[in-house]
Amino acid sequence: MAIESLDLGAVALGTTDETKLQAAHGDPDGAACIGAKAYERQTRMFSLLFTALVWVFSAATVLLLIFAIYKLTKKIDVTSIVSTVGTIASGTAVGFLVKQMNRANALEKQTLAQVELYCGTAPPN
Repeated sequence: MAIESLDLGAVALGTTDETKLQAAHGDPDGAACIGAKAYERQTRMFSLLFTALVWVFSAATVLLLIFAIYKLTKKIDVTSIVSTVGTIASGTAVGFLVKQMNRANALEKQTLAQVELYCGTAPPN
């Protein structure tokens, strides 16, 4: 089962019985609400983590690219080649991190919807 299709109420209650899940809707003190809030905090943490990593790697890639261009304009030497290869590798890493950041953001939105479902209100930002 993909984590994106996870029903947090079913996990917290230990059942997939529709009547028990319906009874858990809107109960701020229930197990489903508490579990959904805990999972929402984790997804928010990963969303922030990947956003920060994308920013740091993007900034490092831009600085590395500027350095490589500067070295190439002066003369071609080993450090310019290494800088260029490093820039390409950093760009690939940023692409992977952006994909993970988008996945974490989507998962956070889905989790917020389940928190609203099982708690009755969304958690404060």
